[in-house]
Amino acid sequence: MITFDRKKVSLNRKTLGLVVMLSMISGVVIIILFYATEMLHIHRRAVDSLHEVMEQVWLPSSKTVPDIFSLGMDEEGNEYLTVGEQELLSYYLENKETIPLNKVQYFRTVDCEMYYFVETAGEEELIYTDVSFTTNTVRTATYVLLVVVGVISVLLYMVSRHATRVLDAKDESMKEFFANASHELKTPIMAVRGYSDGMRDGIVTQQQACQIIEKETERMTALINDILELSKLDSGLAKPNIEECDIREILYDAAGVIETHARQRGIHLSMDMPEPLLCKCDEDMLFSAFSNVLTNSIRYAGSTICIKARRKESSDGLRIKISNDGTVISEEDAEHLFERFYKGAQGQTGIGMALCREYIELHHGTIVVSAIDGRTVFEICLVYYI
Repeated sequence: MITFDRKKVSLNRKTLGLVVMLSMISGVVIIILFYATEMLHIHRRAVDSLHEVMEQVWLPSSKTVPDIFSLGMDEEGNEYLTVGEQELLSYYLENKETIPLNKVQYFRTVDCEMYYFVETAGEEELIYTDVSFTTNTVRTATYVLLVVVGVISVLLYMVSRHATRVLDAKDESMKEFFANASHELKTPIMAVRGYSDGMRDGIVTQQQACQIIEKETERMTALINDILELSKLDSGLAKPNIEECDIREILYDAAGVIETHARQRGIHLSMDMPEPLLCKCDEDMLFSAFSNVLTNSIRYAGSTICIKARRKESSDGLRIKISNDGTVISEEDAEHLFERFYKGAQGQTGIGMALCREYIELHHGTIVVSAIDGRTVFEICLVYYI
């Protein structure tokens, strides 16, 4: 079970939560500014239009200000008046004494929103402009924008929760990676130090110490190189150098790496590759991948390791199977074998198998391991062209 560092989780959650909150606040502020700006523009336009009329002789048929209308005092009860006009006229007649003349006023009810002034140059009239439609449009647009911001905020929150879990898992993975890498490096370093101290104290011979020191140094070098390669892959810096190669030749070279060790342990290495298997690939990457699989196989093999490579009949690709007759891999180990520093029932695999999978997937291929007929089988599928 993975346990997360609470400080890390808190930092990721707070950071993403702050981003979501700032995004939501920014959206609301922008909408408020939009609403205030539009309403102010409507107010100024209405007031300016009425002031222009106030300063000239009013002609109802004037075409200069088409959004300005007049309403006579004798029109109360006229069935042709709109609801807004009826309400405005009733309001004026009821509050006539308190409403100043020749001064723009604001009037609003549930049904309408108007700006008006009382014209007294001739017959007493209400000169008005109805802004109900415009203001309702602005309010509707504002409500829609608020709903959109709300929906986006919810989506951002959900995405941030997922991103938090991903970042927390990545933080924990990096923490475990460096802890395991430190442990892997510590083991050969302690061996080198122990044998150097033993050689100094005369407990072991110089030849014995040098052999162990050389072996552990090579082990450290290989681990460091694997870590560097994984870091390049993680950062996207590692790019395959694609050339047309014969997969058989790469497999022969990889088998040569374990040939001496296999002979010393009495393990028979058989290869079944009857035809040329041309493929566009990075030779070095696939050599590293095949070498890691074979190194893992010889570690657990009983008496045989078999390498088979064929063209896939159903598609343009290659299928490579590397199997051994040692203790068969369990389902749990097979599921996690390609994870970095996975510790299974057969011991820790380090990062070699993880690097192997990265290289294969970089070639748009796949690699799986399973137990078939009492053997542990690695199956690698590659395409001809990338």
